[in-house]
Amino acid sequence: MAPSSGSSISGGQIPRSLLRLLEEVIVARMSEYIHQSHNVSVLMYHLVCPAKYRRVVFDASVDTVLKEVCLEIAKRYAIIFLEIGTDKDHVHFLIQSIPTYSPTKIVKTIKSITAREVLKRVPAVKKHLWGGEFWSKGYFISTVGRHGNEEVIRQYVKQQGSEKTYKKLHRQEIQMELF
Repeated sequence: MAPSSGSSISGGQIPRSLLRLLEEVIVARMSEYIHQSHNVSVLMYHLVCPAKYRRVVFDASVDTVLKEVCLEIAKRYAIIFLEIGTDKDHVHFLIQSIPTYSPTKIVKTIKSITAREVLKRVPAVKKHLWGGEFWSKGYFISTVGRHGNEEVIRQYVKQQGSEKTYKKLHRQEIQMELF
Protein backbone atom coordinates (compact mmCIF):
# COMPACT_ATOMS: atom_id res chain seq x y z
CA MET A 1 0.00 0.00 0.00
CA ALA A 2 1.41 3.40 -1.00
CA PRO A 3 1.85 6.02 1.70
CA SER A 4 -0.87 8.58 2.25
CA SER A 5 -0.45 12.30 1.79
CA GLY A 6 1.71 13.70 4.52
CA SER A 7 3.55 10.44 5.26
CA SER A 8 6.70 11.22 7.15
CA ILE A 9 10.17 10.39 6.02
CA SER A 10 13.45 10.96 7.72
CA GLY A 11 13.90 14.71 7.73
CA GLY A 12 10.44 15.78 6.54
CA GLN A 13 7.36 14.95 4.54
CA ILE A 14 7.13 13.09 1.23
CA PRO A 15 6.09 15.68 -1.39
CA ARG A 16 2.59 15.18 -2.83
CA SER A 17 3.95 14.85 -6.37
CA LEU A 18 6.23 12.05 -5.22
CA LEU A 19 3.35 10.35 -3.41
CA ARG A 20 1.31 10.40 -6.62
CA LEU A 21 4.27 8.96 -8.49
CA LEU A 22 4.74 6.25 -5.86
CA GLU A 23 1.05 5.37 -5.96
CA GLU A 24 1.24 4.90 -9.73
CA VAL A 25 4.38 2.80 -9.81
CA ILE A 26 7.04 1.87 -7.29
CA VAL A 27 9.41 0.18 -9.71
CA ALA A 28 9.15 2.49 -12.69
CA ARG A 29 10.08 1.99 -16.30
CA MET A 30 11.27 5.54 -16.80
CA SER A 31 12.17 8.47 -14.60
CA GLU A 32 9.64 11.19 -13.87
CA TYR A 33 10.04 14.82 -12.95
CA ILE A 34 9.49 15.22 -9.23
CA HIS A 35 7.77 18.52 -8.44
CA GLN A 36 8.30 19.92 -4.97
CA SER A 37 7.34 23.33 -3.62
CA HIS A 38 10.61 25.01 -4.62
CA ASN A 39 12.25 22.71 -7.15
CA VAL A 40 11.69 20.27 -9.95
CA SER A 41 14.19 17.46 -10.26
CA VAL A 42 15.03 14.29 -12.09
CA LEU A 43 18.05 13.00 -10.14
CA MET A 44 19.07 9.49 -11.11
CA TYR A 45 21.95 7.35 -9.94
CA HIS A 46 23.51 4.07 -11.02
CA LEU A 47 24.53 2.27 -7.84
CA VAL A 48 26.54 -0.96 -7.70
CA CYS A 49 26.84 -2.78 -4.38
CA PRO A 50 29.04 -5.86 -4.05
CA ALA A 51 28.33 -8.56 -1.50
CA LYS A 52 30.79 -8.89 1.36
CA TYR A 53 34.00 -10.61 0.22
CA ARG A 54 32.43 -10.71 -3.29
CA ARG A 55 30.78 -13.97 -2.25
CA VAL A 56 28.29 -15.58 -4.61
CA VAL A 57 25.13 -15.06 -2.52
CA PHE A 58 22.50 -13.89 -4.98
CA ASP A 59 20.06 -16.63 -5.91
CA ALA A 60 16.29 -16.74 -6.45
CA SER A 61 15.44 -16.47 -2.74
CA VAL A 62 17.80 -13.55 -2.09
CA ASP A 63 16.63 -11.83 -5.29
CA THR A 64 12.99 -12.11 -4.17
CA VAL A 65 13.72 -10.68 -0.72
CA LEU A 66 15.88 -7.91 -2.20
CA LYS A 67 13.09 -6.85 -4.55
CA GLU A 68 10.45 -6.93 -1.81
CA VAL A 69 12.62 -4.90 0.56
CA CYS A 70 13.43 -2.33 -2.13
CA LEU A 71 9.72 -1.89 -2.82
CA GLU A 72 9.17 -1.29 0.89
CA ILE A 73 12.03 1.23 0.94
CA ALA A 74 10.36 3.04 -1.98
CA LYS A 75 7.14 3.30 0.03
CA ARG A 76 8.87 4.73 3.11
CA TYR A 77 11.54 6.96 1.58
CA ALA A 78 11.75 9.28 -1.42
CA ILE A 79 13.77 6.69 -3.35
CA ILE A 80 12.35 5.20 -6.54
CA PHE A 81 13.87 2.02 -7.95
CA LEU A 82 13.76 2.33 -11.73
CA GLU A 83 15.58 -0.98 -12.17
CA ILE A 84 17.25 -3.60 -10.01
CA GLY A 85 19.53 -6.26 -11.44
CA THR A 86 21.62 -8.89 -9.69
CA ASP A 87 24.70 -10.75 -10.69
CA LYS A 88 26.06 -13.58 -8.59
CA ASP A 89 28.12 -11.32 -6.31
CA HIS A 90 26.76 -7.78 -6.77
CA VAL A 91 23.65 -5.73 -7.49
CA HIS A 92 23.00 -2.87 -9.90
CA PHE A 93 20.36 -0.30 -8.96
CA LEU A 94 19.04 2.48 -11.17
CA ILE A 95 17.41 4.83 -8.70
CA GLN A 96 15.81 8.23 -8.61
CA SER A 97 15.53 10.46 -5.59
CA ILE A 98 15.07 14.04 -4.45
CA PRO A 99 17.69 16.77 -3.89
CA THR A 100 17.36 16.62 -0.10
CA TYR A 101 18.84 13.11 -0.11
CA SER A 102 22.57 12.99 -0.69
CA PRO A 103 23.98 10.06 -2.65
CA THR A 104 25.62 8.86 0.58
CA LYS A 105 22.29 8.92 2.44
CA ILE A 106 20.65 6.96 -0.38
CA VAL A 107 23.39 4.31 -0.32
CA LYS A 108 23.33 3.98 3.47
CA THR A 109 19.55 3.65 3.50
CA ILE A 110 19.46 0.99 0.80
CA LYS A 111 22.42 -1.02 2.09
CA SER A 112 21.44 -1.00 5.77
CA ILE A 113 17.79 -1.97 5.31
CA THR A 114 18.40 -4.60 2.62
CA ALA A 115 21.26 -6.19 4.56
CA ARG A 116 19.24 -6.49 7.75
CA GLU A 117 16.23 -7.97 5.95
CA VAL A 118 18.12 -10.40 3.69
CA LEU A 119 20.08 -11.79 6.65
CA LYS A 120 16.85 -12.12 8.66
CA ARG A 121 14.66 -13.63 5.91
CA VAL A 122 17.26 -15.87 4.20
CA PRO A 123 19.35 -17.38 7.04
CA ALA A 124 21.29 -19.60 4.59
CA VAL A 125 23.17 -16.50 3.44
CA LYS A 126 24.94 -16.34 6.81
CA LYS A 127 26.76 -19.57 5.93
CA HIS A 128 28.52 -17.81 3.04
CA LEU A 129 29.27 -14.64 5.00
CA TRP A 130 30.75 -14.21 8.42
CA GLY A 131 30.81 -11.27 10.77
CA GLY A 132 27.14 -10.46 10.27
CA GLU A 133 27.68 -8.17 7.29
CA PHE A 134 25.97 -8.58 3.93
CA TRP A 135 27.46 -5.76 1.80
CA SER A 136 31.07 -4.73 1.21
CA LYS A 137 31.95 -1.37 2.66
CA GLY A 138 32.57 0.04 -0.82
CA TYR A 139 30.20 0.80 -3.66
CA PHE A 140 30.10 2.53 -7.03
CA ILE A 141 27.71 5.39 -7.70
CA SER A 142 27.37 7.55 -10.77
CA THR A 143 24.88 10.15 -11.87
CA VAL A 144 22.73 9.31 -14.86
CA GLY A 145 21.61 11.99 -17.28
CA ARG A 146 18.11 11.86 -18.67
CA HIS A 147 18.69 14.25 -21.54
CA GLY A 148 22.15 13.41 -22.76
CA ASN A 149 25.77 13.09 -21.98
CA GLU A 150 28.26 15.74 -20.90
CA GLU A 151 28.84 17.09 -24.42
CA VAL A 152 25.11 17.45 -25.12
CA ILE A 153 24.69 19.50 -21.92
CA ARG A 154 27.75 21.64 -22.78
CA GLN A 155 26.19 22.46 -26.16
CA TYR A 156 22.85 23.23 -24.52
CA VAL A 157 24.45 25.67 -22.07
CA LYS A 158 26.45 27.27 -24.88
CA GLN A 159 23.34 27.76 -27.04
CA GLN A 160 21.33 29.50 -24.32
CA GLY A 161 22.66 32.86 -25.47
CA SER A 162 23.53 33.85 -28.99
CA GLU A 163 26.96 32.68 -30.07
CA LYS A 164 28.17 36.31 -30.00
CA THR A 165 27.20 36.89 -26.36
CA TYR A 166 28.17 33.51 -24.94
CA LYS A 167 31.27 33.84 -22.79
CA LYS A 168 32.89 30.68 -21.54
CA LEU A 169 34.02 31.31 -17.98
CA HIS A 170 35.51 27.92 -17.30
CA ARG A 171 35.93 24.46 -18.75
CA GLN A 172 37.65 21.69 -16.88
CA GLU A 173 39.14 18.88 -18.91
CA ILE A 174 39.07 15.71 -16.89
CA GLN A 175 41.83 13.15 -17.21
CA MET A 176 40.46 9.83 -16.06
CA GLU A 177 42.96 7.22 -14.94
CA LEU A 178 42.01 3.69 -14.10
CA PHE A 179 44.03 2.30 -11.22
